[in-house]
Amino acid sequence: MMKSILWAIMALFCLLSTETSAQDCKGQPGFIKALGFDPARSALSTTERRFMGAVLIELEDPRNTQSRRLKTHQDPSWKSAGYLGAVATDKAGNLYVIPKPNVNMLHNKAAEQNTVHRIDSRTGKMEAFVRLPLKHLPHERNPYGLIGSFFDCTTEALILSSLAGSDQKKELGQIWTLGTRTRKYSEILQNVDAIGVGVYSVQNERRLFYGLARKSELWSVALTADNRPQGKPRLELSLEGLGPRGDDRIKKIRFQPNGRMDLTGTPFYYNLTAPVDGQESIYSFQPDPSSGQWRLIGIR
Repeated sequence: MMKSILWAIMALFCLLSTETSAQDCKGQPGFIKALGFDPARSALSTTERRFMGAVLIELEDPRNTQSRRLKTHQDPSWKSAGYLGAVATDKAGNLYVIPKPNVNMLHNKAAEQNTVHRIDSRTGKMEAFVRLPLKHLPHERNPYGLIGSFFDCTTEALILSSLAGSDQKKELGQIWTLGTRTRKYSEILQNVDAIGVGVYSVQNERRLFYGLARKSELWSVALTADNRPQGKPRLELSLEGLGPRGDDRIKKIRFQPNGRMDLTGTPFYYNLTAPVDGQESIYSFQPDPSSGQWRLIGIR
């Protein structure tokens, strides 16, 4: 359980949790010990203020992301793609990271914002893994390409959301599935702007859950065994009017073994304005057996 906590805490769209996720198959990267870091205290961060790219850190207190950094390490390849965002880990401990422009696009080329990069578990080196198609380039009104990432244990595929090319009038985003073994990819949904994504089995049905970028809504669609959409998407719930801000977008979706769903919400406006520290909340929901609807049980 500690392993899953540590490798969640520093990914951009991950929350610190003392519980094991309902879908938890992450392997531990082998390069941590090889570099002399304590795996029980170490994590890969893409949010260190003094670094561009990814950084391996060893924390004084592994349950507190703000605790003193005992050691840091950055392989030169980890900053070769500019600023980075969400991190997903496969069963072998390979890390998949996606770009995320920061303040401006000086270090993040528009044409590469749909590129998935992989840090090899054994060597610790990062290289481009797959470049997903870009029908429309990111631009000054929307600098984002890939923004959400999730490793699906069942299919060993990444589920990825992209906002590439969307603007105030046109919703051109896509949700992709990308095989980590085959490098084959396909669209699950198109013309949908989503941030947080995740695949979970609910009542014996695999469903893709996704949080919209334009509204405070969580939607889902049934998936086949090979991650193709099945049937029509449905609205699950809305965060509109909830929490301290009332208009949070869902950047992370996690289910717990007891069926509880935790949604991490934060402001999102399609720009690179630096967020105010602490502007995020975790919304917990439990299914209501009588109505089948999601019931809010807490906000923290």
